[in-house]
Amino acid sequence: MLIAIFNATATGDELTYTWDFGDDSDTASGVTVNHQFANNGTYLVTLTVANSTGSTTSQTLTVNVDNVAPVVNAGDNQTILEGTTVNFNGSFTDPGILDTHTIEWDFGDGNTVTDVLEPSHNYILDGTYTVKLTITDSDGASTIDTLTVTVNNAAPIITEITGNTIVNQGDTATYSAIATDPGNDILTYTWNFGDGSQIQTGATVNHIFTQAGTYTATLTVTDSDGASTQQTFAVQAIPTAPKYAIRSEKQVRINNGGDLDGNPQDINDDALIYAAKGFTINGNITLPVQRDENGNPLTDSSGKLILVDNAVTVAPSYTTINANNNQYSNLVPPQVVDEQVIEIPAYADLKQQSLDSTIAPGTQTVTFNSGQNPLNNSQDWALKFPAPGAASNPRVVRVTGGGLNIPDNINISNYVITVDNGDINFNGSNHNFNNVVLIANNGNINLSGVRATNLSVFAYGSINMNSQARFAASTLLASGSTNGSINFNGATTSINSGDNLKVVSAGRITFNAASNSRGSMSSVGDFTFNNNSTLYGTIAAKGNVTFNNGANVVYTQL
Repeated sequence: MLIAIFNATATGDELTYTWDFGDDSDTASGVTVNHQFANNGTYLVTLTVANSTGSTTSQTLTVNVDNVAPVVNAGDNQTILEGTTVNFNGSFTDPGILDTHTIEWDFGDGNTVTDVLEPSHNYILDGTYTVKLTITDSDGASTIDTLTVTVNNAAPIITEITGNTIVNQGDTATYSAIATDPGNDILTYTWNFGDGSQIQTGATVNHIFTQAGTYTATLTVTDSDGASTQQTFAVQAIPTAPKYAIRSEKQVRINNGGDLDGNPQDINDDALIYAAKGFTINGNITLPVQRDENGNPLTDSSGKLILVDNAVTVAPSYTTINANNNQYSNLVPPQVVDEQVIEIPAYADLKQQSLDSTIAPGTQTVTFNSGQNPLNNSQDWALKFPAPGAASNPRVVRVTGGGLNIPDNINISNYVITVDNGDINFNGSNHNFNNVVLIANNGNINLSGVRATNLSVFAYGSINMNSQARFAASTLLASGSTNGSINFNGATTSINSGDNLKVVSAGRITFNAASNSRGSMSSVGDFTFNNNSTLYGTIAAKGNVTFNNGANVVYTQL
């Protein structure tokens, strides 16, 4: 836009001056006039002078009007937090009032917008951004104005924490958290459970409170720019009854060492001992000890190892303590706990439960007279003994006429075999069992080195096994007489959860483990564990418990 001043001089009487500015605007009158050109360009201005008689004279001149760029104001500098929306207030003026304009904002973070004079924009990441507002008129002239937006980092926001706030001492508890960050930063989750344990990291963590008490746990969430947020919560760890791996209503005797600590870094597999009447420990046995947050064993001022709580306990009525106190500081005098009653499953109940779960209703029993049908070899077995049943409906056979002798090289599957009177004897070797129940109602069962899957053996008298047996899946050995015993050399095929050996005796148990085994041993009489192998499970005896030759126990919940 241009304002021009025009001035003219002429001679004569009573003259009239008329101006035509060549831009289609109204004409103006007067010797001196002002005129505003709305747009740039070249204009031919004509002055016409008339006298009183109507005579006129005209004269022209050329006026060049140059374009003028807009005047731009992007607005004031701003300071915000990341993730916050900024409102911009741009403005501009242009002398060329007929011009049209294009508007462009460059927000400095790779984003632009056009044709909006007062836009809004969200900055995700912290930093300092130079924002440019460019106004360009329709004649191509442009002006840029800038402002600075300072985006400060914002701390994360913890939106959710899940996990039990009341837990059992020694149990594994799982905690999870969800947090958001306005800047979409990478977040680090740090957990301090307030119990002196190591700091844990991750959105989901597992934790074990080894001691009972109330703890203040703190979750800290930190973004990649260093800003952090904390939230605390209280956790109550309730004391639980000790999970004893070895229990005896009488004495526990350990000879020639052994290991009851399992994985030293895992308190859940410690083989704790309850020996009501006391204990005798010969040799250097490895017992579970307390450890610091780095897994190092704790010692007292004299350098002796400090046992975990309930590592070796006795009842108030204990009578015998015989152990070397040079290695452990709190072994002697012993830790005294409440007296326990050890419950041993009843033989009759175990047998009935097995029959109820194995025999389908309405299944007929086949009678086999062993006295009239001697079984001397595998051919006799195939020809004379009743054929097997199916896995879901095993053959039920009642043996009369004496005991049952099973020849060697026999594969037996899907049977329930009950001998009324007499023993069940295995001759030779190479006996393979699958889904079999053997019952000697008034006798013993003498097993060989069987290979068995899902085998249940019930003998009112004794169960004897002289060879190395292997048991897969679920195996149950039970004897019913207080004068009987279970004496065997065997082990589970693996120590995985799929294999489990359960041994219950109304009398004694002598376990000559052929290899590492997984299972539970329960006896009304004494329990003796020979050989340098490991039992993953538990031992319970109303009689004495004796370990020989460095036998090991790892507590395992079955």
